[in-house]
Amino acid sequence: MIRRLLVLTAAALALAGCVLQSRVPLFDDSSSVLALGDKGGGARVENFDKGKWVEEKEALTIDVVGKHYEAHSGKATVILNFVKLSGSTFILQGRENDENAAYMIAQVKDGVAEVRPLACTDIKKDETLAKWVEYVKDDCFVKPGAPAQELFIALAKLPGDPTSRLTIILK
Repeated sequence: MIRRLLVLTAAALALAGCVLQSRVPLFDDSSSVLALGDKGGGARVENFDKGKWVEEKEALTIDVVGKHYEAHSGKATVILNFVKLSGSTFILQGRENDENAAYMIAQVKDGVAEVRPLACTDIKKDETLAKWVEYVKDDCFVKPGAPAQELFIALAKLPGDPTSRLTIILK
């Protein structure tokens, strides 16, 4: 499931390992913003591969529901919450149904979100994050009670480049 979730949130294809998750969503509409605009439509998903952006072939549509997006591909629906960190930097929370939520960092400019996964292998290298992150085999989870905003501010500072980008193509 998590692999499918990440494909729909435009982050998995270039991902070598697992990404930061939580067993229950950390954010809801009260903390979310419509970072890509308040209109739904088709969506273009591109992955950075061999030095260039390559468009995904899988059809994706996005609806605006409250202050979050719902991405649809086939029978799957993923809820996407953008939570502002600072400037054009956002936390992107994606989850399918009642599954674990997955987290990425998104830089949003002119209606395009460039997405960087928060890979467990990268997080594990930063000892200061250990108090907020639990590791289970190759997976990593935000510990219950961790200060989400403080955690993601620290995570946004980790090195890394976007691996995917998402653009809504208006109806």
